Amino acid sequence: MTVRRLPTLLAIGLVAAVGVAALVDALRSARPAPVSSTDPATTAAAGREVAALRAAGAVGVLVVARPNCRVDLLTLPDLTATTIEACARLEQSGGVVMLDGRLPSPADNISVASCTGEGVVLERADVTYSLPGCEPAWRPDGRLTVVHRGELWEARPPDVRPRRVLSRAELRTFFDELLPAPDARSLEVTEAAWPSGTRLVAVLRKADEPRYLIAAFEGKRLRLWRCCFEDLRALRVSPAGGFVDVAWEQGVLVFDRGGGFFPVGIGDGRPANAVAWSPSDRFVAVARAGSVVVLEPGEEGLREVARLPIEAGDLRWVASQRDVVLPEATN
Repeated sequence: MTVRRLPTLLAIGLVAAVGVAALVDALRSARPAPVSSTDPATTAAAGREVAALRAAGAVGVLVVARPNCRVDLLTLPDLTATTIEACARLEQSGGVVMLDGRLPSPADNISVASCTGEGVVLERADVTYSLPGCEPAWRPDGRLTVVHRGELWEARPPDVRPRRVLSRAELRTFFDELLPAPDARSLEVTEAAWPSGTRLVAVLRKADEPRYLIAAFEGKRLRLWRCCFEDLRALRVSPAGGFVDVAWEQGVLVFDRGGGFFPVGIGDGRPANAVAWSPSDRFVAVARAGSVVVLEPGEEGLREVARLPIEAGDLRWVASQRDVVLPEATN
């Protein structure tokens, strides 16, 4: 299957810049054992799909959040699965996936535990910290950014004194000559992601409509932007930093390192509802009702590698099962 690329409208130029060695070692050493193991996840079509995955070089573990409080750790290319009985909320930082919804720092043993009306709650051992705002996103060096009242703020936990990174006044300045004045004045940040220490991708909203746009910044310089969408949310950077994906009104929209962007679907007109990039960014797994499809990005779009008859609510892709940290309840 091929999805045709749309014209190059947004050049993000992402760079992989995530260092997680210390945190990964700490989390791996403490992870509990899996609850249960199963035989190969598929039978009738398993041989064909396994052969296709092996020929393409697709390896690692797909973390598949299934209905009815179940998570499958699906090992590629053999399609053997470990099943965990857990009502999981998947979060990923660097090469580690947490099943309990915590978002670990890429540079320290501190995690975002939750986001409430009071702000972001962070945990480090038995100590908790709070920071006003929500929509947390870690920078590669361990600084945490949050959105508070339409602006982007940051702190370096455990020091949680906030510093403004991107203000509404700055947004007005950036877009003053690019958008009608009322639109530029109403812009606010809704989400942010950090492909590198200096490169920021942000979802912005024109608060009075609402309409959404996506913008790429290098330091304090607006590089490029794309408008307008009825909805943009769930902004994520791929593990190696080569892609940014974001949910929109028609499914999932992907921005690549070459500046192209394209909607991700499965070829039958139905949009994707979850996307997971392989650790090397070479492959992408896409979930929609009734299946997970493994695709390989190329110059002509996305080539289908394998189609798995799996119902998935959410997906992540890691190098091995040791990179999955289970909820404490499964001990």
